[in-house]
Amino acid sequence: MLSGKKKLQLAGGFAVLLCFAAAAGCGGFFVDPTLTSIAITPATFTLQTIGQTQQLTATGTYNDSSTKNISATSTWTSSDSTVATVSGTGLVTAKTSTSGLSATITVTNTSKSGAVSGTATATIGAASTTLTVSSDLGTSISLISDPAGTTFNLTATLNNTDVTSQTVFTTSNSAAISVSGSVGTVGGTQGTATITGTDGTSVGSIVITVGP
Repeated sequence: MLSGKKKLQLAGGFAVLLCFAAAAGCGGFFVDPTLTSIAITPATFTLQTIGQTQQLTATGTYNDSSTKNISATSTWTSSDSTVATVSGTGLVTAKTSTSGLSATITVTNTSKSGAVSGTATATIGAASTTLTVSSDLGTSISLISDPAGTTFNLTATLNNTDVTSQTVFTTSNSAAISVSGSVGTVGGTQGTATITGTDGTSVGSIVITVGP
């Protein structure tokens, strides 16, 4: 025969187990994280021709520091549908080719904590013929932290499109920075090197300084 005290202990333990199993009726033991902000990627972008598209991604940040792709579960709107429209999953489509026009793309997610929004800007612009060349080591290299033989990647973009694989890179100072394909190598000589990228008729460059 169980004592009264033992019965109370068993009953209490059983109640706790029920709380875990049901996840309800126990003072909100399990609490869903609260959405605090939304970031759109890319935040700014340019479209050149009617019908050109850009896929956006909405990433929600919650009060427990977690993040989640909420593109498909949010509402997307455009401030000017004559400039650009946006689908329910964040696909933006240009509706004009007139340079200088822009539209604000807004994403809104509504939950029990309220509505949270984020924005991006779509701009209509003429197609560029200038490559944007970049280095993942930046434009200033120290031989102390990145000694001779250190390699880094070069990238080239044209009108928001990565064209690295079809770009030819050259260097003005191989003693400071040498180039092979899209890989740069730090030389043992201090100085400035202009890295030029050429993609057909499009050209761009970056100046990299190698110091002590």
